Amino acid sequence: MKKGNFPVISVLVILVLVTLSCNLPFSKKEKAEENQVVSLKDLNKDLGDIYKSMEGGYSFQVVPGYEMEENWGITSMYHADTDPDTGPMLLLIGGMNDEEKTVDDLKEDFLLGFDGEMEISKGKKVKIDGKEGVLVEYETQNNGKDVTGQAIFVAVTPYQVFSLIDLYPPGQYKSKQKDLFVAVSESVRFFEPSVAGLSDDPGFSSQTDQSGEEIRQWGIYAFASSEFDFERNSAFQAIGEPDTPECGDYETAWSSLEKFTEEWIEVGYMEPVRPTEVNIYETHVPSQVVKVELMDQDWVYHVVYTATPVTTGCPNKLSIPITDANYLVTAVRITIDQSQLNLPWAQIDAVELVGFRDDSLNAYIIEDDPGTQGESLSGPVVGSGFVAPETVSGFWDYFRVEDGLADPIVRALAAAPDGSLWIGYGNKGIANLKNGKFTNYTTDQGLTANGVTSLAVESDGTLWVGTTWGISRFDGSTFTNYLTDQGLLSNDVKSLAIGRDGTLWVGVSSGVSHFDGSTWKNYTMDDGLIDKPVVDIAFDFEDGVWFATKSGVSRLRDGSWSSFTEADGLSYKSVQSIAVTFDGAIWFATSGQGASRFDGTSWTVFRTDEGLTYNTKDSAIADDGAIWFSSDGYGVFRYNGSSFEHWDMTDGLPSDWVDIITVGPDGSIWAGFKNEGIARFGN
Repeated sequence: MKKGNFPVISVLVILVLVTLSCNLPFSKKEKAEENQVVSLKDLNKDLGDIYKSMEGGYSFQVVPGYEMEENWGITSMYHADTDPDTGPMLLLIGGMNDEEKTVDDLKEDFLLGFDGEMEISKGKKVKIDGKEGVLVEYETQNNGKDVTGQAIFVAVTPYQVFSLIDLYPPGQYKSKQKDLFVAVSESVRFFEPSVAGLSDDPGFSSQTDQSGEEIRQWGIYAFASSEFDFERNSAFQAIGEPDTPECGDYETAWSSLEKFTEEWIEVGYMEPVRPTEVNIYETHVPSQVVKVELMDQDWVYHVVYTATPVTTGCPNKLSIPITDANYLVTAVRITIDQSQLNLPWAQIDAVELVGFRDDSLNAYIIEDDPGTQGESLSGPVVGSGFVAPETVSGFWDYFRVEDGLADPIVRALAAAPDGSLWIGYGNKGIANLKNGKFTNYTTDQGLTANGVTSLAVESDGTLWVGTTWGISRFDGSTFTNYLTDQGLLSNDVKSLAIGRDGTLWVGVSSGVSHFDGSTWKNYTMDDGLIDKPVVDIAFDFEDGVWFATKSGVSRLRDGSWSSFTEADGLSYKSVQSIAVTFDGAIWFATSGQGASRFDGTSWTVFRTDEGLTYNTKDSAIADDGAIWFSSDGYGVFRYNGSSFEHWDMTDGLPSDWVDIITVGPDGSIWAGFKNEGIARFGN
């Protein structure tokens, strides 16, 4: 990269902000020829097209309905009635600098850009397109008017800089504006500033030369917006080759929970390929597919098919040819709309992905999963070649009592099908967080106890609450409570889990209870359980149920019990949580020796030497296949298949004592803290 060939930005932020009202045009102008709006595939459904600033060396998604101007690597987006001194406005500033610049240098430049005293937050570490930066919140004056907002500063290289700034009148700066700022920041991608035009950037090339071997693949994991049942017509019915015998309402194909809704299913594959074709096998009321998207290795979705529902023959094979794809695909997302024809339960039996292996596009592929041997578990799994993206971009946004939480102590979290999040408090019942609003429930509304230990949500949204005195079932309006009088083994509940068959498993201080909706069945150490209490429960892909205790783990499969301890390969006897990854491996977070991974044959241990803390607490599997761990005193860890990422208070966490971690309804990561509420990472 050459220095000095582009506009110098040593004090660019100062110049932009000091002369904001006179230097930024607020009438629409034609964009320079070398800076074009490029209509690529959707990245974020709430944002618009991709815009590339060639001088600035960045691209991003525009905000629908905003005016936009770009000069010398400075892009502004604003409403038609925006006040030029106070906004609302978003500024993106990039380019080359003759002198080396650090993030701290950019922050110092920013401080000099206003005429009033500035109140500015300490700063949180963030990542934009994999590059480390700092996020600050500020309040100040510009041309004598109060203004507030956020700013992110990134040193892309020592000589290439980038800033993203939003300005708002203080009364207008609310959560909606913060979410917009986050969305734009997550859409930013960097490249070397150039004036040569779009064709110089390989990320936007239309080159179609194929290389490598053509591969035809069937899905090996799947999840959906809803499913008719945990087993019958579940998302997993769409993996593998077609197995539905003919057109009809069969249990061997995926269908949604409701009849006349818009739904989606996402199917993942063993090996990333440059796509050439997608084949969708529809076996009940077909041709209601309205959109097909391909997910690349950066989690970007590319739309390759749109249609309006029409009546057609059944069964149907929808074949979609794909050209000009210069990316590697790891998953296919299919959206159906059953509301237009009023034909219920469109069903998908299988989805085939066809494409070329292309090492030149830097696939996330490894030859063997580190530390594993022997055959993996059978079932709907991702193979050992699957590795999640190495890093993830974003920052932590947290909620405390002043934001609406009833209790800073959070013991449990669970995502609901309607997109909301359930929160279990240590002492004040439960809450539902939806659209930024908290709705709290306690014993006053019928909950059996206010000390919550665990949560579980059924596919229809029914909530189960484990407490220090029994469990409660909440259907959205009424609580139904279950205690030992109703068949529960003990009222001291430690964990809850919904099985793949839709039944409820309850870990208690003296063992395990199983409830099929009408009958309770209890298990203790006399039945084969290694110890008590049972603090976590998980399900593998071979109909096994796993139980975590302070003396090891036990598995119940086909009526037979097996137990595993340190003598078998477990890193430490006291297991705090269990998670099953897409490759079928069972992960155990322990309180004394990191985590262990069991592939059905051999064990692999991850401790501090591998980048994980010794005292892991909870675990969760993200949508990209990565496994996240919470910890006592050491923050949050993410394992991508080969290495760990780590976040603590220096990266924006409100506390390093993280009791709970879970995947939110939109794929974001949520953490619950011992005494600091909850925090959210990502979209």
